Amino acid sequence: MRGFLPGDEARLIELYEICFEKKRSGEELAWLVQRAPQPTQFRIATIDDRIVGAMYARVFPMWMCGEISEMDRGGDLMVDPAHRGRGISKLLRGAERPPTRALSIHFPRGNIPPLKSRRIGRLTQWVRWEQPTALREDAPWLPVGVSRVAVAATRVAARGASFRHRRIRCCELSPENFAGEEAALDALDLRSGVIAPFVMRRDAAHVRWRWLDRPDPWRVVVASDVGGDPESVIGYVAFTVLDSQCRIGDILAFDPATMGALIRAVTKSSSPERPGRTLFELNDPRPWPAKVLRLAGFLPRGEGPQVSVRLTDERLPESLVRLSSFYLTAGDTDLA
Repeated sequence: MRGFLPGDEARLIELYEICFEKKRSGEELAWLVQRAPQPTQFRIATIDDRIVGAMYARVFPMWMCGEISEMDRGGDLMVDPAHRGRGISKLLRGAERPPTRALSIHFPRGNIPPLKSRRIGRLTQWVRWEQPTALREDAPWLPVGVSRVAVAATRVAARGASFRHRRIRCCELSPENFAGEEAALDALDLRSGVIAPFVMRRDAAHVRWRWLDRPDPWRVVVASDVGGDPESVIGYVAFTVLDSQCRIGDILAFDPATMGALIRAVTKSSSPERPGRTLFELNDPRPWPAKVLRLAGFLPRGEGPQVSVRLTDERLPESLVRLSSFYLTAGDTDLA
């Protein structure tokens, strides 16, 4: 076992593409390893100086029961198929490594959670069909006429849902105008600890790295209250359109009006690209977000990423280790 060394990039990219059947560029690996606000530690397993397995771990700042703390998050567990069954996965997952943070969280792609952790459930995936052809792909048994009527009804819901008990202005951020909103985003993050017992922090540095500085930049829209401080941000959403699908990667809002306004902004911004569907993975213990999403035309479909947790801080009760204690989006995983 060793850490990351210059020159490992080509083999790590090759291993990633073998294990996950997805392409990864050198620029994406550099963004993941070198540019993150939090240090990234690669655990690399070698046999005869050849990399046969790897996994990264990163310390993330997190709200835990209203206090600032830290958690370990692992990702991209990779083992060369030719060397599986030899304990490399167990070694990479750190069975003998003592816990260094109060909480470890993982989003395993397979059926085996990281060692000594407990699988607590999955994020809910919400879908809104934007085109009849996409609905027919997911439900081929539907008659063509019914799919058209269903999508038309969804569009009406998306445009007509009333969340407007106050005026909310939405504008898109870019690397050029981001600096003007950094303080407001930091202030927004300081409020987010009330959403759930466990909430990953979303300060300005994280938002910029996670969504705007990545090799395939996502779009970020912030919401502000027209009747309040013009420099205050009351919510944001990150999304992209790729392969005829709109993906919402992250959202932070404190009331139905703000969440509804942000979803409408996504709909308006993505509509020229005519995505077939809009997908959104979300675990939110508050009672109203599901209603907002349904009013906007979304339906829960299937299951999102698995969530596995290991709690090591004895001051926190074991009863907190349940899915309803966490606020999570796809952006909190290594899958977006």
